[in-house]
Amino acid sequence: METQLRIKEIGGELAVTGYEGEMPTGELVIPEGVARITYRAFSGCTGLTSVVIPSSVIEIDRGAFSGCTSLSSVVISEGVTSIGAVAFADCSALTFVELPDSVTEIGDNAFGIDDSYCAEEYYTEESSHEAKGCVHLYRDTSGVQYESKAKIVLVDVPTSMTGVFEIPKSVRFIHSGAFKDCACLTSVVIPSSVIEIGQRAFLDCTGLTSIVIPKSVMKIRCQAFEGCCRLTSIVIPSSVTEIGHWAFSGCTGLTSVTIASSEVVLGGTVFY
Repeated sequence: METQLRIKEIGGELAVTGYEGEMPTGELVIPEGVARITYRAFSGCTGLTSVVIPSSVIEIDRGAFSGCTSLSSVVISEGVTSIGAVAFADCSALTFVELPDSVTEIGDNAFGIDDSYCAEEYYTEESSHEAKGCVHLYRDTSGVQYESKAKIVLVDVPTSMTGVFEIPKSVRFIHSGAFKDCACLTSVVIPSSVIEIGQRAFLDCTGLTSIVIPKSVMKIRCQAFEGCCRLTSIVIPSSVTEIGHWAFSGCTGLTSVTIASSEVVLGGTVFY
């Protein structure tokens, strides 16, 4: 039986809830008129190589394309406002993601790692380890880990890293705990491609003296810079809509804080 998309009306809007027949492979084009792609609709479709999402879609639900390990290209049209948690998690072949300015809500690890998996496997240019049911990360020659060769999500930086670290311009998300305990880093250059700084991303980076948050960043998650005691100033650009709890807790050296937007949502005790 050929693949047929399962489309239902939910709350007065058309939603793709999955498929019937054979698992979809190759390119998947979501039909114009669909407003939502529901929870895990195409999760585990390992034969998908590209996805095109039209401007009628406003929401991509949690885990919608998680575990699509052959997916290399995702084009999301202007109109999508919300991408759920782990929506494209564990898509280790991703090399291209077109993300529109209309997106204002991005769930945890949307393009990162589904933490429910059992273990972590790493691969480099020279080797690839395949283990069913486990996470696959790409590790470059310096030991920095990403979700894939696309380097869309920066997952982990070795605590032995020193001096200045420049994040690649391909990175869109800084994963939870990515720089945790990197006490010997003095400065991190965040490119204008980054839109989210994850939970505890720079936790206890006690040597960090300089950080510039670009105008592309929309969310700073809880405890993102907690314990960065040598930071003296921070400027939050107007693009930031949310700052999580304790984001700058323990930053005892801060003498200057500038928040450009009066509409930013602040978690409790952001600076204490």
